[in-house]
Amino acid sequence: MKHYHWGLILLSLILIISMGCSSSGKSTPIAPNQDLNPTTENQKDGHAIMTSGTFEIDPENKIIRDVTDRVNAMHYNITAFLGGYFKYYIQNVNGQIWTIRLEIENPTDLQVHDVRIIYVNMYGKEVVNYDGFTNLFDPPGGNPINPFHYFAKEYPNQAFPVGLGAKDDEILVMNWPAGAQSFVTYVIECSLGGNAQEPIKISDIQQMGNITPAGGGKIVTCVINDWQNDVSGATILANAFNTTSLPMYRYRNTNTFMGNLVNLNGVAPGTYSVWIQANSPNPGSIGLWMPFSVTVVDTLNNAPKFNYVPYSAPDTVSIGMITALNGAATDYEQGINYNWEQVSPVAPLGTYSGTQGPTSPSAIWKAPQVAVDTQYLLTIRASENGGSNISRAVVAVKNEAPLPPEITYGPMVAPNPVNEGNLAQFGVRAIDPNRPGENVQFG
Repeated sequence: MKHYHWGLILLSLILIISMGCSSSGKSTPIAPNQDLNPTTENQKDGHAIMTSGTFEIDPENKIIRDVTDRVNAMHYNITAFLGGYFKYYIQNVNGQIWTIRLEIENPTDLQVHDVRIIYVNMYGKEVVNYDGFTNLFDPPGGNPINPFHYFAKEYPNQAFPVGLGAKDDEILVMNWPAGAQSFVTYVIECSLGGNAQEPIKISDIQQMGNITPAGGGKIVTCVINDWQNDVSGATILANAFNTTSLPMYRYRNTNTFMGNLVNLNGVAPGTYSVWIQANSPNPGSIGLWMPFSVTVVDTLNNAPKFNYVPYSAPDTVSIGMITALNGAATDYEQGINYNWEQVSPVAPLGTYSGTQGPTSPSAIWKAPQVAVDTQYLLTIRASENGGSNISRAVVAVKNEAPLPPEITYGPMVAPNPVNEGNLAQFGVRAIDPNRPGENVQFG
């Protein structure tokens, strides 16, 4: 963990977090000052803090306001220095996804590079569109690495524009799940005297091959950019799959790095988060991290497994009655196909009714006309892209027509007689001998 003095670099800065039609009040903009001295104690290893703070989002009123920084070691109130010239603008809210516009202005002639905002505490929220993760300015007790966004990415060497009206903006897209707090604590920092010495970007992550529960492997490649082109090491951090970090090697004399990822721990099918870490020589041992997803698939195509022994309910029916067939299965890759089939006797055939046909794990089967009591064997096949499993259910069909319901009480009318215009209650109770215990429908 790196600790820095949290003084303010004497650089006139305007931070705008654009917010809908609501914004804080304006004050007189800061005039350019040619006498500003950037070599203050708040910089180290070529990095300097431009500002830090915490803002709070009001989800009900869709506004953002500046608040006292909740991380004491990072607190520095720059409102007076900036003359209160903060603006906030929320661009869009779609469910849990919030889109916020960030804008920085540099009205001075001081040239800075690689300006970025580091989200050192999202309080349970998640940055969706990060440029990477860094271990720079990690607060005590916080995450060792944090997401960030670069500004001025479209300018040569990411040199931030200078002079009155010189500004650049960036979009923050974040996921705000239920229960997460409304605060965001940030640091905006830059590189003085040229570009940063650590790796600047990890991109174009690609995977070749398959990882299975039994092993398998992937070749992972990525492009790592560094202003000095002196990346000293790149590793794949996948402790779920391996006990140690996996080295990546530079491909010939390019910025492409390659490494092998193997499932040595028998990780089950699913999707997992894996990280690439890049380092290059710099005084602060500042690194760059980027996550990507790895999917372990059931490429052995094991047949789906039934969750229970398929059954029919009821298991004995009369001619023309229906029974529910049940036989759900599980497969790692999902996408299971079902098919119920009448195996014996082959005739007469029962029929399926309703929307739950023979391709549903829960089907409705109607007993056919039979001459004698007959036991029907029905099978269910659960299959996926490489294997299948068959199980069975038995239904006994009795050679009898369904018995009519039996009235066990009533009908009864009370009061009886009833006067014209008054209400009377009608009651009757019946049972279905074909389905004991089930409700009888009246019509």
